[in-house]
Amino acid sequence: MVIPENILVQCHMHGVEAYPEETCGFIVGNREDQDSLETVLPMRNIMNELHKEDPEQYPRTARDGYMIDPREQMILERSLRKEGKEIKVIYHSHPDVGAYFSEKDIEDAMWNGKARYPGVTFLVCATTKGKPDGAILADFNENSGDFDITPVLPDSSSTSAGLVGGTFGVTGILPTIKFIHEWKNGNRQLEHGYFRFVPPRQVRDLQQELSARSNGRHALV
Repeated sequence: MVIPENILVQCHMHGVEAYPEETCGFIVGNREDQDSLETVLPMRNIMNELHKEDPEQYPRTARDGYMIDPREQMILERSLRKEGKEIKVIYHSHPDVGAYFSEKDIEDAMWNGKARYPGVTFLVCATTKGKPDGAILADFNENSGDFDITPVLPDSSSTSAGLVGGTFGVTGILPTIKFIHEWKNGNRQLEHGYFRFVPPRQVRDLQQELSARSNGRHALV
């Protein structure tokens, strides 16, 4: 599975927004297209709530664990089925521990030795000191009964550095993860302005508003 650069950036930014706690969510796509990855849907991590209610049964907090509300997930899946969509990827962030599929991740992803969510890939995005720091994919291998781990490599060739707008318009670029890392570390300079990270939910809301105003099916921000 290849994670599109814009999808990967959104998952990473979700982790950055909630740092130092873990984030979680889904990547959904067309049910009829195996390779379709269209939308990132951030979900609420209810680990803090569970820990507060029963710390003995749930010793972890959102700082070192995540859980998506089962009821919210069920409602979402019903809605997606009506639209011909389905969950393709479950993602979560790892604050300050690197991108790897932990024993707890494996435990949560399996049931009686089988994949709990057949056909669904897991994406783990590392967030180190509040910055994106690599990612891996985990796919269940029925032959080995274990998960195959694949590093996610940013596509540096996909950077779009064109200017947007006219003389008095808005100037912007679509950076790769590598570009952002270099800028964050002081190894890349911007000729004008600075990066402003926008939460994925705000981007989606803006896209929907633009679609409605222009009577178009899609809008790209």
